[in-house]
Amino acid sequence: PANADAAWNAADCDSDGSTNGEEIAAGTDEQNPDTDGDGDLDGTDTDPLDNCVYSANQNPANADAAWNAADCDNDGSTNGAEIAAGTDEQNPDTDGDGDLDGTDTDPLDNCVYSANQNPANADAAWNAADCDNDGSTNGAEIAAGTDEQNPDTDGDGDLDGTDTDPLDACVYSANQNPANADAAWNAADCDNDGSTNGAEIAAGTDEQNPDTDGDGDLDGTDTDPLDNCVYSANQNPANADAAWNAADCDNDGSTNGAEIAAGTDEQNPDTDGDGDLDGTDTDPLDNCTYSANQNPANADAAWNAADCDNDGSTNGDEIAAGTDEQNPDTDGDGDLDGTDTDPLDNCVYSANQIPANADAAWNAADCDNDGSTNGEEIAAGTDEQNPDTDGDGDLDGTDTDPLDACVYSANQNPANANAAWNAADCDNDGSTNGDEIAAGTDEQNPDTDGDGD
Repeated sequence: PANADAAWNAADCDSDGSTNGEEIAAGTDEQNPDTDGDGDLDGTDTDPLDNCVYSANQNPANADAAWNAADCDNDGSTNGAEIAAGTDEQNPDTDGDGDLDGTDTDPLDNCVYSANQNPANADAAWNAADCDNDGSTNGAEIAAGTDEQNPDTDGDGDLDGTDTDPLDACVYSANQNPANADAAWNAADCDNDGSTNGAEIAAGTDEQNPDTDGDGDLDGTDTDPLDNCVYSANQNPANADAAWNAADCDNDGSTNGAEIAAGTDEQNPDTDGDGDLDGTDTDPLDNCTYSANQNPANADAAWNAADCDNDGSTNGDEIAAGTDEQNPDTDGDGDLDGTDTDPLDNCVYSANQIPANADAAWNAADCDNDGSTNGEEIAAGTDEQNPDTDGDGDLDGTDTDPLDACVYSANQNPANANAAWNAADCDNDGSTNGDEIAAGTDEQNPDTDGDGD
């Protein structure tokens, strides 16, 4: 070429747009229009000696076998394979997803890539995309540590884009849908109440609240976790909520909270079993103390077997007999109901009767109808059950000395006198009172006819 004339140097033997002289100077082949075989003529090629450098005029269809076998962008895929696949042989990551075209399972879709993908190598378009359609961009997910290919990284049923903590399956927003949660979430127990999330969803309880009904019994042990008046032995009133404390589970007129404070049973309307509901009972822990609302028919066996007034008769027996189980002496006669032969009649009683214990009504009564009250007879020492204590035929109420059979008033009737009076000799005349009455003589005058005999 050094001996060629000017005409040759100005000629373009291979019609590649570069003169022979320019090609000799550039080191290209003036007989080959594409010296480096990259499909770009030497005249337009920005580096006609490097088959990986060319201009926009490059036509892959004109490239030689060497170029097709080369890997200009070092992405693991030959230029020829990239042309066939539609990827860019000058861009190692055509779709910009951070996975080289040679390993990318779909190098034209930036949301499809292999395990070789490196988010740090992804382009701005990929970072701005939302591959899993969860409302959070790929870039934001990489920054947050979530999975840009999984719309719900923690599997709690709340998309990463709305989840308040997309890495904690037990923290989520109101957008959470349990139906979309995964098996791990269903098997977890977010509120640590002994019942899995899945079991709570099935039961209708709140997997974020350990005690859905607020009764102080965890959902996992509660026999009915949706009814705050039904719970197990594991219930702890100290853990119950305000609604439970304000409720009245046994409908006794006293709230659960008031019953816990009083020591009564909020599940038993009558804790002491006396027949008076806790809400009206003046002492709901003492079955012998109750209000006027007490109904013996509602009392339990223990109350019926008790003896509230310590009179020797059980409450049950007193109710059956019609006596007062709160009054040891219902008829007030001084004889306890348990020994009284008729505890409803104050004039009928046993030998256990003590007049000093009798009430005002008994003292004012006249049990033997002798004209003297029981109280007066007790004071006088006469017998309130015997109308004629001394048996002289004169009632105690008129008898001037009801304890001396030989002293009596004009009301005396010998016909009513007893045998002892009839056998006595009141005037010491040698004739009994009875004989004198029979003879018509005066049993009070030793000499009826006054004759000195």
